[in-house]
Amino acid sequence: AEDTAEILFRFDSGAIGEVHLDYTQRAYQRSCQITGDQGTILWDWNEGRVRHYQADTGKWTTYEQTPDWNINQMYCEELEHFLACVKSRRQTVFPIVEAAKVTAIALAAKESAQAGTRMELR
Repeated sequence: AEDTAEILFRFDSGAIGEVHLDYTQRAYQRSCQITGDQGTILWDWNEGRVRHYQADTGKWTTYEQTPDWNINQMYCEELEHFLACVKSRRQTVFPIVEAAKVTAIALAAKESAQAGTRMELR
């Protein structure tokens, strides 16, 4: 895996997206920000919270992570779900077709960086 990656997306709608990945930071940090016409959602792993800004009211709402939340339990439940789907031959929550699309995006970003050119995905 690359130690850093910066990916800029332009969608057909005109929306712009950006992904920053960085394994070189000394302090562990994970977050996500989504900004749209109606507001902003901020998730911060270190703070253990999600904040939602609603543009029409100009107010923030904060959702705190429960104190008894266990990250390992999340991964165990994910694995249990996957194995149950394999056993019963039913679709997982995140279908393999969607995972293949995500992989195609990652590979296109890598190719774009190596070629020094913009890539177009359809």
